[in-house]
Amino acid sequence: MHLDPAGSTALVMDGVTLTEEPAGSHACQPIGGSSADFQLTNIVISQDAAGTVTAFTPQINQPFYVNWSVSADASVCVRTASSNVTSATITGWVVGSAINSPAGAHHEPVTPMQGGTYSFGVICSNASGYKTGSAPHIPAAAPSPAPVLTAVPTTQSVGGGVTVTWPAMTNAVSCTGSATRNADPTPLTVTNWTTAFDPNAAQFSRSIVVPAGLSPGDNLKLMLTCINGDNVAVSSATPAVVTVASATPISVALQVTPTAATTGNPPNPATVTVSAPTNSALANMACTGTIQTATGTISSGWAGWTGPFSIPATGTLSQSVTLPTTATAGAYTFKMTCSLGQQSAVDTGQAVLTLSDPGTAACSGTIPAGDPRLAGQPDTAQRVRLAQADIKYGVVPQGTRTAVPFTEFANIWGYNAPTTPPPPVAWPGIIGSAPGYLMPRNGYFGVHFKTPAVGPTPPAGYFASSTYGGSDPVSVSLSTTCGDFAGDPSTNACYATNVQADDGGVLNWQFDSTGQTPPSKWFCYLKPNTDYYLNVMFTSTTRQSGSRCLAADTTGACHIMLVRQ
Repeated sequence: MHLDPAGSTALVMDGVTLTEEPAGSHACQPIGGSSADFQLTNIVISQDAAGTVTAFTPQINQPFYVNWSVSADASVCVRTASSNVTSATITGWVVGSAINSPAGAHHEPVTPMQGGTYSFGVICSNASGYKTGSAPHIPAAAPSPAPVLTAVPTTQSVGGGVTVTWPAMTNAVSCTGSATRNADPTPLTVTNWTTAFDPNAAQFSRSIVVPAGLSPGDNLKLMLTCINGDNVAVSSATPAVVTVASATPISVALQVTPTAATTGNPPNPATVTVSAPTNSALANMACTGTIQTATGTISSGWAGWTGPFSIPATGTLSQSVTLPTTATAGAYTFKMTCSLGQQSAVDTGQAVLTLSDPGTAACSGTIPAGDPRLAGQPDTAQRVRLAQADIKYGVVPQGTRTAVPFTEFANIWGYNAPTTPPPPVAWPGIIGSAPGYLMPRNGYFGVHFKTPAVGPTPPAGYFASSTYGGSDPVSVSLSTTCGDFAGDPSTNACYATNVQADDGGVLNWQFDSTGQTPPSKWFCYLKPNTDYYLNVMFTSTTRQSGSRCLAADTTGACHIMLVRQ
């Protein structure tokens, strides 16, 4: 091989001449005569088979077309795609499948089975090279539904909490809240709201705080925009509005139901409900309740009220309150203070529960002279109810219980010393309890007790008028009626008249679990679950021989010691 002796740039080899062609010519032709510079168009997506390019959003389970073309110089084309194109996600486009002799236009139908980002391509080649193309992805479905916001409460003070909720959404990967004041479009910064967050992790709810800088009467307007993985966004159509409350305390009209109860162990009823009209401004407030007596002192032990509690997000207050067994008769006012942020709430002081002793409710202040309840008594003069007295226990008292209400049996025979720890022992009380007290000669009392469903152990007992103190003769009874002394002791052991202070037994009672046994001259049978009264009065309102009454008139205080045996 040598240079052309004529002076050209051609190389001359024996029998072959290689001649330079002008730039852009195709002097080198591969076998078969095809060009290495074949043309492959960019891939486009269309809704129709003609490859018409229009704006549209591919939909799941709806076919569209992948369009491309290649010139006649290509000998083979192979379909390619992103790694997420599989038979489960896309049908009609088989990755790796080849098209021989592909020259011409191609309009290939494909159907997405799942939302996602997909790329399509082809690699075409002949003996000299290849070119590729790709297509847009299938966008994910838009977030749905558009968020409809609810704010609770709708009135809140600066620094107070608000819970914003909206229905569960699909396809939302991120949400960002916005906030404005009144008609001012200037955006506000609200902690936990005006930053991007995952709505699924937040369970479509956010707790926010009314920001500083707002004034009472301002409207805090909250909006929300959520996007999918392709940044396709949907926004709330209308804002959730929170009105900024003033720092003036909210007045709460508490109600107690029922408004009356009786004392006891347990009281009746044992619980009451304290409520207030629903007010969204009270939502999530932390409260402290107290009970105030008629004298202004604080009463303790009212479980469910005397301590901290909170009002639910609904703004509805309804507290079940257990009455203490130690509560005495009187008026009790439910008080409350609540706060959340700068907002506070106070009660109007109108929720009053009136507690009365069962004896007070059922026992009259006087038994008129000649009243049927005194029938058969040697002295039917008027009797006046003993409301309270000081009590000393036993022959050698260790102290005095002062101003003991003579309303409940347990108040008296539920103790055996001033130091007996509360609560007092319920009926039948403490065996051997020996309360000593003074009562006017024209006095009487009826103390209430209720028998249990199951009898006590032992299931029987009696009372004895102690010789200690030299009590005047008394009349006593066990009856379902307060102040009832009209029974016949000769046939009914539930009654006794002219009982002397000689330690003798009277009112021999026995618990009858059947509730069917009538009283006899030997036993006073007591039924289960029944209200009874132990009634006591002096048999005569006139002074008796040897009496230790402190005065000669009917109001003179006389000593009694009726021992529980």
